[in-house]
Amino acid sequence: MSQPDDGTSEQNPLIFPFRPLSSRRFLCTPDKLLALVAGALCTLCASALGEESANPMTTKESVEHVARLRVFFGHQSVGGNIIDALKAYLPVFDVTENQAASRNVSFFHALVGQNTQPLTKLSAFEAALDSLEARQTIDVAMVKFCYVDFDSTTDVDGLIDAYTATLRKLQARHPKTTFVHITAPLTIVQGGMRGWLKSRFGAGAWGEKENVKREAFNQRIRSTFKGEPIFDLAALEATLPDGRLDTYRAGEANVPRLRADFTDDGGHLNGAGRAALATALVRFLATVPIRGE
Repeated sequence: MSQPDDGTSEQNPLIFPFRPLSSRRFLCTPDKLLALVAGALCTLCASALGEESANPMTTKESVEHVARLRVFFGHQSVGGNIIDALKAYLPVFDVTENQAASRNVSFFHALVGQNTQPLTKLSAFEAALDSLEARQTIDVAMVKFCYVDFDSTTDVDGLIDAYTATLRKLQARHPKTTFVHITAPLTIVQGGMRGWLKSRFGAGAWGEKENVKREAFNQRIRSTFKGEPIFDLAALEATLPDGRLDTYRAGEANVPRLRADFTDDGGHLNGAGRAALATALVRFLATVPIRGE
């Protein structure tokens, strides 16, 4: 689907632009794993951001730090897109496939709950983390909603309340774990004549009203958890190569949308999107304070 012609862009100086990256896999022995992880991620970050960028992920020390973290990520499909890119650079372990958590793995993940039912994701994330923590300490834990969890009728206040209650409960139960909050992913907005007609005379172009709800949720995440680690997935998805936010008009507001070159189907991440978001996530994790240290 093409983008609508009435979109606007806003400058976002806090997010670095990303360019498409090719994905390579590295075969290694356990004793050389850390060195290869460091080299691979340093190369990836340099390619995506440029060596001139003063970013912690351009240093070998920061990459090795990320490789030593024990991270748990609860997600569905867009998170799976990011995991696919991470697998080439970090040891990734699906706890839903094998419960025997290995000490050599740094990044655990699991599909949690059901799409379109975000509350099930919170309960499944809670159960999975409790089970994993029973065997070892997790340094960083995070759960992500999917774009399909939001429609024009979503109760953003109710969802934020449920998310906040779950996270506060988990923070009290797992005091050595740092919890990262993630903004909800976006989609493009249907363009062309069909999108215009649906926007003007119908129920709205695909993605138009849904992104409004996603952005309302994301703004609540940013304000409610200000001062805590937030991986702003939505902002990264909407940031254009020149650093501006790709937005469209909805009423009196400019609402961010997924940049078109990061997706092939309007919602999931393609190769370029996966590489950019995986790079951003690893760079972000290098800056997260670890409670157990």
